[in-house]
Amino acid sequence: MLKRSLFVLFALLLLTLPVSAQDGFSVDCGGGTAFDNGVEVQLVQTSNRVTYRATAIGVGDFDPVLAVFDTDGNGTCNDDGEALDGYGVDLPTTGEVGASNLASQLDFEGTGELMSVVVGGFGNATGEFILVIEGLTIEGNESFGGIPVSLNVTAPMVNSGVPLTLYMVSLENSLDTKISKVDGDGATLFDGSTPVECDDAGAASCYGDSQSLDGSAIGMERGSLGSNQFDSMLTLELDNVNLSSDASQNYFNFLLSSFNGEQTGEFVVAFHAAIGAPSGNGGGSNPPPRQGGADATPTPGSGGGNPPPRQGQGGGGTTSGDLPNGMTVECDTGVTFSNGVEVVISQMRSGFTYTATAVGLNGFDPVLAVLDSNGNGLCNDDDANAASYAANLPTTGQVSASNFSSQVRFDQNSSETFADVSLVVGGFGDQTGEFLLILEGMAVTSGDQAGDPFLVGVTQQMLNSGVPLTVYMLTRGTSGVDPYIYMLDGDGNPLQDGSGNDVFCDDAGNSGTCFGDSVQLDNYNVTINTGTLPGWQYDAMLSVPLSAFTFAPDANFLNYMMTSFGDSEGQYLLVFHMGTSN
Repeated sequence: MLKRSLFVLFALLLLTLPVSAQDGFSVDCGGGTAFDNGVEVQLVQTSNRVTYRATAIGVGDFDPVLAVFDTDGNGTCNDDGEALDGYGVDLPTTGEVGASNLASQLDFEGTGELMSVVVGGFGNATGEFILVIEGLTIEGNESFGGIPVSLNVTAPMVNSGVPLTLYMVSLENSLDTKISKVDGDGATLFDGSTPVECDDAGAASCYGDSQSLDGSAIGMERGSLGSNQFDSMLTLELDNVNLSSDASQNYFNFLLSSFNGEQTGEFVVAFHAAIGAPSGNGGGSNPPPRQGGADATPTPGSGGGNPPPRQGQGGGGTTSGDLPNGMTVECDTGVTFSNGVEVVISQMRSGFTYTATAVGLNGFDPVLAVLDSNGNGLCNDDDANAASYAANLPTTGQVSASNFSSQVRFDQNSSETFADVSLVVGGFGDQTGEFLLILEGMAVTSGDQAGDPFLVGVTQQMLNSGVPLTVYMLTRGTSGVDPYIYMLDGDGNPLQDGSGNDVFCDDAGNSGTCFGDSVQLDNYNVTINTGTLPGWQYDAMLSVPLSAFTFAPDANFLNYMMTSFGDSEGQYLLVFHMGTSN
């Protein structure tokens, strides 16, 4: 009876913390760091006066944020911990994952009660991670015959397609470890006639896919912990899991014990899991038209090779009287510019964190502002966090990292669920030149409807530069999204050229699936703070020369929709290449 009470208790205690059945845990760490896609692991009964250590290590470019809470919801967060050089893994489901300055770590004291460890993605990033927990000991007097832990399975975990794998490794090779999936009474669950448990990984008696851990390792502060043939590995496929709308019913319960309950000793447990895309970014089905949009000059018989006419209208070139020279921004730092180029994220959903970075070409020194619909926001010039950003793209060639690059991390924190957010790039001292605007944190999800709408305010200085407006949409990390960009007219309908061809790009470099001039992106890349993100043959590139458009007064916005081919979902990186000239 005690066993049932304790396992039911840790499911109910979850309700003291904010939970979303779709996305996972929502945690606000303060200081602008928050996530809504957290995966929770519960240590059901921690020991008093014992110090535990939790470390979250991202696979690939995933940037994990770590939080630890007690049953009252009190706790702490960490992002990008210090002195974690020794932390990495070499495990069957991950391969070798080296130390990273993006790993997060927290030490916490046991309370004699339940403690929750939650891992989310910075800016709601998606990807794979390993959660390593130290400080665990089997003493032989546990109520369950071992250490009970629980993991709350979320829809993004299921959608990721990555199995959930637990590793249990003896700290001093004195413990013959064993992992069991259990019910509310602590009894081992069965899949048909097969117990869902693992004693020695790789043995025939071990449930699911496993292999001997002899030769695998978990790196920690004390050094590399080598595993052996008696350590355990339990892998569970998630694609057939049916989740309840009540998140408290979506727990997997595990018992970490020893073979026949005969050994005692310290051990380390590692969880390998993944987070798919969140339930929704972006807003409604179409972006609202901004002052009527813009009209393009028709090119008869172009067959999709030139920018299209807007709503059947044409006309000649654009005069300087039709367009503003740029947007004026006065930063509270004293920096001011009047040649800003505005990119509007239309109807951005609240509760997600994003990173915008401006990188100049050929010595251009960009200043970046992020503004709400009232013109209030943040400015940045020359940010050390952006100094490693670089790119190699078809329209730019090699763009080297620069100390002049600027960066702002932000969220849509208005009182509205959806609101416009403007990213504005100007030149320091009104300098002109070319730049890249890189946006991290976006994702295509089932909740997007038509996709993520963006608007670009075209200025006279952009037109004067002769630089085409080019948008790149790159699959992020292990994401499964197949990027797709299309333009819309002032009424929110797909934009077409004079021959009725849609202005869109699915696979760059393929004239049948991409409008205008484009190049396949599998030999190109963008470097951000998590490393270099390579392009691939399914990424999108949409480039249009601004000289072909005719803009009516106060109608200088071009409308874009970022979505995906088919039903593919996942996180993407968005890059705008633009230029200004006097």
